Amino acid sequence: MFSYDKGIVTPPSPSGLQTFELPRDVTWASFTTDPVSGGSLYQKGNVYLRIAQDQGGLTRLTWYQVLPSGAQADDIAPSGTFSPVNGPVSVPNGSAGF
Repeated sequence: MFSYDKGIVTPPSPSGLQTFELPRDVTWASFTTDPVSGGSLYQKGNVYLRIAQDQGGLTRLTWYQVLPSGAQADDIAPSGTFSPVNGPVSVPNGSAGF
């Protein structure tokens, strides 16, 4: 899991192509219980995205990966449609969250 908290910025348009860029290298931290709460959570396969915002706009993006135990988190290149999910990111037995 890694989070990028840049402060309040204008959120992307709610329709059409949306892209995000991080202006720095980040490292993945492992977890067994979702360390971030709040916002809206979306999933595509083993990749999750949590988006937090307030009336001022986007406040935090948190990306997650859930991989088999022993696997190492690596860069991701998400594409396509992410579906909304309820609750925290779940890390099943035999898996590791990053």
